[in-house]
Amino acid sequence: MDRRQFCLGTTTVLALSISAGCSTTTSSSPTATESPASEGADGVTPTASPTPDPLPNVPKPTSNCEISELPDSTYPSLPSSVSKSSVVNYSLEFEKAYSSATVENKREVTFSGFDGWDTKVMQRTKAGFVVRVWVSLDFTKEGGSTTVAGSEEFYGWYYVTDDFAVHAPGDSSGSIPSTGWETVACK
Repeated sequence: MDRRQFCLGTTTVLALSISAGCSTTTSSSPTATESPASEGADGVTPTASPTPDPLPNVPKPTSNCEISELPDSTYPSLPSSVSKSSVVNYSLEFEKAYSSATVENKREVTFSGFDGWDTKVMQRTKAGFVVRVWVSLDFTKEGGSTTVAGSEEFYGWYYVTDDFAVHAPGDSSGSIPSTGWETVACK
């Protein structure tokens, strides 16, 4: 085999090898392992088939709706209409008030501001939204002649509807709590 044939054969094999990986078919329909997502107008994917009680561990207020005892603070009012943005704003403002009041109630601790927060709609139901909120707040603590500055994280879960809001403390796991829910607002 002369040198020209060898180079031509090597180039052909190389070109076929490169193009083999690029020759795939694409389909816009989901495969057996994919599921189509249908997003609502508010950008939240509703649960596949909402049931009348999609959150069985979340208490629903009775007709006389009693609000749980909360740390002293100025809390936001329940949104006048439930939308993704109104519920996210309500949940964040509530968690900020709740967490700062919780820190202020500790002996010799002074709340000094927030250094971060995040909200995420975790589920949409026929009646409202489940929102996970994370806030990180700064504080100072007086101890004799020294002052210590610190930061503390709070996770809160909210289920907000047109008629009520309930709250549960959470953690960083991202799982909806099955216990600890308390009613924090009613119409």
